[in-house]
Amino acid sequence: MNTLRAQLYTATKLTPVRASCVLTLIAIVFSCAATWALPVLLAHVDLGAAAQDERVAAALEAASPGSDQLQRGAFDVFASTSSDVLTLPQLTVIISGVLIGTTAIRYGAVCWQVVDSSRTRVSTSILCSSAIVAAAPAVIGALLCWPVSVVAMMLHGVDLAVGGPDLLLLQVRGIAVLTLVAVSCAGLGLILRSLGRTAAAIAAIAVIEFLVSAVAALTGQGTRVFGWLPLQSARMAIGLSDPTGDFPSLAGMGIVLGWTALAAGLGVVRFHRYNLR
Repeated sequence: MNTLRAQLYTATKLTPVRASCVLTLIAIVFSCAATWALPVLLAHVDLGAAAQDERVAAALEAASPGSDQLQRGAFDVFASTSSDVLTLPQLTVIISGVLIGTTAIRYGAVCWQVVDSSRTRVSTSILCSSAIVAAAPAVIGALLCWPVSVVAMMLHGVDLAVGGPDLLLLQVRGIAVLTLVAVSCAGLGLILRSLGRTAAAIAAIAVIEFLVSAVAALTGQGTRVFGWLPLQSARMAIGLSDPTGDFPSLAGMGIVLGWTALAAGLGVVRFHRYNLR
């Protein structure tokens, strides 16, 4: 417990980590407000003859304030439908996870930490700290989505089309996925031991996943082709990014857990083999 407390104290004293927490909160609330603002923006767009197309009409109907699809998107703390690769909340927790996983090693703080505790406790404390730092702003952001949505529904003159328990479950999934993403990035930081190398590895993964998803879209392949990838599986775990139902949210959550366990496990093993002299 003392080791975890020390890691949390160190993490919360880092200005970049504090900034990433604030940005996570802002990103979640902004995503909620932007989703509710979408119908207003579409109302000022002149689609002309394109509005007669069945697919365009269906998309406009799904973007109406009273549709369950838009309301689910507003309560989605992960903002899974806003991007095909990286969402804003996902990016901010990635930053916090990488910083927590690499800063103690970068500045040599782990050298004195392992004196009073075992390497297993230190490495697991780093991973737990990344989870707490990611989950805290995500929970606050999820709570703030409710008053924002209530005000938006009053302005639009619509009622809630989705049950409260369903929305709460959606938010719990989003918080869990954001937390797992942060832990996996902290584990990757423990593996690579460098902020630059870890950031470069995540950027390379994002580029590869973008290319794979683009090729899958061009060839008419479904989400089964790219849904197992690390960043894509996080989106699939929310359950809003695959309207066809080919990739269930439980499968996505299981894959996210698998990637997180792999990164965290390898990070702990790698930490045991560090030469801290």
